[in-house]
Parts: sequence; structure tokens; C-alpha cells
Amino acid sequence: MSLRYVTSELAAVLDLVRCATYEDAVRRQLFAAAGDLAQLAGWMQWDAGDQGAAQRYLLLSMRMARSAGDDGRAINDAGMLCYIAAHSGQGRDAIQIATAATQIAVPSRLLRARIIGRAATAYAAVGDLQASRSAAGLAQDLLASAGADDATPYLYYLNPDQLAAESGQGLLTLAATADVFQRRLLGEAVELLTPLSSADARVEYQRSALLHGCYLAEAHLRRRELDAAVEVTRIALSRAPGVRSHRCLALLHRLRGAFAQRKRATVVADFLPELEGALDMV
Repeated sequence: MSLRYVTSELAAVLDLVRCATYEDAVRRQLFAAAGDLAQLAGWMQWDAGDQGAAQRYLLLSMRMARSAGDDGRAINDAGMLCYIAAHSGQGRDAIQIATAATQIAVPSRLLRARIIGRAATAYAAVGDLQASRSAAGLAQDLLASAGADDATPYLYYLNPDQLAAESGQGLLTLAATADVFQRRLLGEAVELLTPLSSADARVEYQRSALLHGCYLAEAHLRRRELDAAVEVTRIALSRAPGVRSHRCLALLHRLRGAFAQRKRATVVADFLPELEGALDMV
């Protein structure tokens, strides 16, 4: 229903763009509104599991932003496309997208932190630990130095915990293919994922907290920290009723399979019925 509402609003604004008569200032506002709605529709499609539709909406959003003369919105769209590519097995494409976006000069340190953080995710997707660490550190530095004049409404969610969680997710990806230091990478991932995964009940962070909580549970499982994995998954499950997300549900089912492989452990055997019952309810 939410997606239908957003796409309906987008269609209405696009009708105005195509058919109405307006001054130049109004034109820019219409293009910006269409871009924001297309971006939201694209992110919702990605969260619903439709990668192709997500990319098409984000490309539309980018075209609207450029038509409005708003490089910032276009860069943010590119960052989302980078993220989707990185998590869809297209790491090299993700790096190319991020590189192109970082070459556009923008004064906002907050926006630069966002796209460089996306680049860190892209480097992790191709197994480049050094480049991923470097980009993640630079993103945090830029975020820390951003002032009030850098405020950007569509980046309301971007804070140190969010960037840290994304870095932790990247380390989890890197650990999957690492030949050495795998346990150390997983330990760092746990440290970075924990703050956001333990976020309070603020509504605007529940989806991200649930998503990264699933990755945190996976990191604990891969470190054979079963008690911690169970506790983190319980916290994630408590958020699930208020979050409608195909991505999060898929991760919870993946965790269920990972726990099932360890059901000889008493703590896991006791938890599995609880997990299965909770998944039946969402």
C-alpha cells in the first residue's frame, strides 16, 4: 500500500512536469519533488526485493535531480545505486558508480561522507580491505567535521552509528572470502554493528536496526558465539512486527537456516522453536 501511494504521487507530479505551464523556479521544485518520490519508490522496491525496478526508479530520480540542477540529490541517487550493485554481486560496477559520483564537486561534507561511505561498501564487495577501510575512515572524518550548514533533509538518518554499521557489514562481507584474519575481521564487524543494532525504539531507525541486527547475529554465529547470536536475534525479532521489509525477512530466514545447522548446541535447540514461531507471525 505504501509503494502504491508513493508511485501514485510520483505519477501525479510527472503529469504536472509534462503538461503544466510554470515559471522556472516552479519547474525546479517540480523536478526536485519528482526526484525525491522516484528515489523513495526505488529504495522501497529494493527493500521489497525487486532490484530491476529499484534501479529504474533511481535512474529516473537522478535524471530529475540533474534537470533540477541539484547535483547533491543526483549524487545521493548514485550512492544508492552503488549500494544496490555492491549487494547484488556487481562490486566492480559499484566502484565505478561511486568513483564517478565522488568526482562531482559538492561543498557539503555530509554528502561527501555519504558517497564515500558507499564507496567503502563497494570496495568491500570486491574484497579490497585496505581501500574499504580507508574510505570508511574518511567518511567518518567528514561526517564528524560536517557543520549545520551541511544539513541535507534526505540524509537525516546519516550518523556515526549508521556509517559504522555499514562498515561492519562490509567487514562481514570481507571475512567471507578472507584467507587470514577472518576471526579478527568478524570481531571488528561485531564492534561496528552493535551500536545501531542496539538502537532504542525510535521509529525512524527500526528497519536499519533490524537489518544490521541480522548481520550482527550472523557475525556472532560465524565466531561460534552462540549465546550472543541468540540474544541479538531476539532483539531483532522484537522489531520485526513493526517493519515490513523483504530484505529483513530474507535475512531472518537465512539466520534460521544458520541456527538449524548448530542445533546440537542446547542454547540453539532451545531457541529454534521461538525463532520459527516468530517467523510464522511476520
